[in-house]
Amino acid sequence: MNYTTVVALSGPLLSGLGYWSGYEWLFWVGVGLSAVNLALNLLTGAMKLPILPLISILIGSVAFPPWYFGAGIGLLVWTLIEGLGDLFGHGKFEDRTNLPPIYGGNGYDADDPVVINCASMGMANMLIDRFISERHGRKNEEWCRGAEFFVQGEVAEPIRCICVEVSGQPHAKYFFDVSRPMQVTKGMLSL
Repeated sequence: MNYTTVVALSGPLLSGLGYWSGYEWLFWVGVGLSAVNLALNLLTGAMKLPILPLISILIGSVAFPPWYFGAGIGLLVWTLIEGLGDLFGHGKFEDRTNLPPIYGGNGYDADDPVVINCASMGMANMLIDRFISERHGRKNEEWCRGAEFFVQGEVAEPIRCICVEVSGQPHAKYFFDVSRPMQVTKGMLSL
């Protein structure tokens, strides 16, 4: 269990203890921790758009009067679901969850690819563009993608090769291990 799971579960735990023991201040401390957890998720980019937490808060504010108490209950329910998902929801990629989104090799050949650690090809393309932009500047101004194809690598497969057309320089090639987003995409297609 990592510290983000502990932070996520501490809010609902403290609020539950406060509610059932009659200490209202402890209940609100737990709500505050849940609000901090949601804010950190938004600030760090772990959550882009808080639609589900907002729906949970809205349902809670309607179901449990007064509205601010219900909003706190809704936030706690969402935080509990998120914390339990962190605690029990890891699947076959559990070994990669604590790794950064871009890691691995230098990407200059298929035997030392840059590993893209995300669950969607859309995010993988954004990470690939970020990697290339760190080396060549702004996309579509200083560089653009050329030919793209898959190659057989010794380390992992599939290895995606992207040729980069750089203004005023020779073309560059980078190799990316996109096996994780490809596996997730295949899994989604089989549903």
